[in-house]
Amino acid sequence: MKLFKYLLILSICFSYSIINAQNPTLTNSTEKKKVDKVFQVVEDAPIFPGCEQVRKAERKTCAAHELFEFLREYLVYPKEALEKGIEGAVIVQFVVEKDGGLTNINVIRGVGYGCDEEAVRLIEIMPDWNPGMQRGQPARVQFTLPIRFILE
Repeated sequence: MKLFKYLLILSICFSYSIINAQNPTLTNSTEKKKVDKVFQVVEDAPIFPGCEQVRKAERKTCAAHELFEFLREYLVYPKEALEKGIEGAVIVQFVVEKDGGLTNINVIRGVGYGCDEEAVRLIEIMPDWNPGMQRGQPARVQFTLPIRFILE
């Protein structure tokens, strides 16, 4: 009986090793999850493009200005919100990928009347950002951006 149990366990281990050798993704799944982690905070946060030549100390301020100018130029106030006098901030969350592309765009607080859709549209047409960096490597970083709709 002991020999039977030993052989059974041995055959299960052998079968597992063969399956694992044929499908390397099983062994690398933990490693892949670690690589694809989305960070909330990184050593160097992602920034909107246009300030690559600016000194590092001034880059954040410059990038905020470039982002504001982009939003000012491309924001189209939704007709329904304009007619009803709706103002407010749409809070949009997205992931800045390792290549600077923007994915996983979600409205986490909206104002409605077409403003939420316009905020998402703006994120979708943005140029690629300069990615965030963690330990000298590009990292996926979650970013939250308020987009204010203000009538003048």
